[in-house]
Amino acid sequence: MSRYSTAQSQPWTVLFVLLSCCFPLVNTTMVIDGHVHLADVTLFNYTWEQRLPQLVRNWTQADYVNASASSAVPTQRIVFMEVSAEPEFWTAEAKWAQSLADSGSVPQIAGIVAHVPLELGVQAGVLLDDLIAEVPLFRGVRQAEAQNFLLNASYVEGVRQLAARNLSLDLLVNTTTQIMEASALAQQVPQARFVIDHMGIGPYLSSDPAFFASWAKAIIAISQVPNVYVKLSLNSYDPWTYDQVQPYIFHVLKSFGFRRALYGGCPRSSRRTSRSIGS
Repeated sequence: MSRYSTAQSQPWTVLFVLLSCCFPLVNTTMVIDGHVHLADVTLFNYTWEQRLPQLVRNWTQADYVNASASSAVPTQRIVFMEVSAEPEFWTAEAKWAQSLADSGSVPQIAGIVAHVPLELGVQAGVLLDDLIAEVPLFRGVRQAEAQNFLLNASYVEGVRQLAARNLSLDLLVNTTTQIMEASALAQQVPQARFVIDHMGIGPYLSSDPAFFASWAKAIIAISQVPNVYVKLSLNSYDPWTYDQVQPYIFHVLKSFGFRRALYGGCPRSSRRTSRSIGS
């Protein structure tokens, strides 16, 4: 879902070219975009439609191709990321993503991250098993807008159910408090794999030194938990520049290292903001 400006995309291209030359992990034969939102407003209702009316339209493979066309580091595969559909559409959305891959409409889909209500505890395991059976590319769950419930006993049990099935958990955490709750959760369930989406920045990129200091401290803390990974992506609703984002990127890489950092684009934009890091 995006319009990408060349001025914004070039610095990221330079960064990833340098990484691919210097680090074996990046210098591979396949680049996977770990965070791609595709949406169909004719099939599903989404929780953000009223809050972000400028995004209410279908977001397709063509949008992604157009958005990433100028990238010097093209992606060969993508991970479909759930798009905060209304609860009654959670399962249908995952099946739809599978159909896009099976039909060849979006052959690049290598994995699907769906929404499953892990707060159901043991019962969440039944839902996970259903998705495993019906969606062969199902690889994990995303908890969007994770607020004040990550440490509830039922949610922790749901995460254990996820880990028992070798599935990952993406967390959209928007505050330092939520980052620390995610850290505590990861320590309670060390057998699970966690991914902090969008570097834990939240929807509004701040240049306030106090905000950065607080966020940076939380990132250092959570990076000490070995089963937590971070996604180099951005979830900003406001225009940004490379100079604004660079300190965040560099701090994340310094804290987590390259082996626990994922690349995530996102074919959506809000206003003039590119929401892709790499393209």
